[in-house]
Amino acid sequence: METEKTGRTLILGAVLLSFFFLPVSCADPASPVPYIISKPAMRCGEISGCCRFAGIEFDFYNSTEKRIDGIEVSCLVYSADGETSPLTGTNRVSARFSDAVGPDETVHLSVSLDAYLRETPEKPFIVDFFSVQRVDFADGTEWTDPLCLYYSRSY
Repeated sequence: METEKTGRTLILGAVLLSFFFLPVSCADPASPVPYIISKPAMRCGEISGCCRFAGIEFDFYNSTEKRIDGIEVSCLVYSADGETSPLTGTNRVSARFSDAVGPDETVHLSVSLDAYLRETPEKPFIVDFFSVQRVDFADGTEWTDPLCLYYSRSY
């Protein structure tokens, strides 16, 4: 009985210890975050070149010396009361941009919410856990943040 208990304790200890050695993110901790973003802002109405009914706008600054060829973002969207999803299906929104962003360059980007809407919004939604999950560089390298460790909020 005592041997069985000791064995379970050792296994549990090994499992818990292994979590300390797992990487937290695929992003290289020695490499800085390769961008700066503004707070995301949800806009009701048309955004030229993006959407007809609603979208999320933000500025993206390339803080590296390399050209960026792709950006992938994701976020959660809630109604103004912060408790319900105003979207059809899921409240998770994601988008991919293939715009080139040069070193030290800022671009204004917009994510369309039209495909997620069930009615025209009267007031802006809350944008939460807005994060850049992937950055693709022109030289073929990438930076990723699959756990959304670096996020922003609209509030």
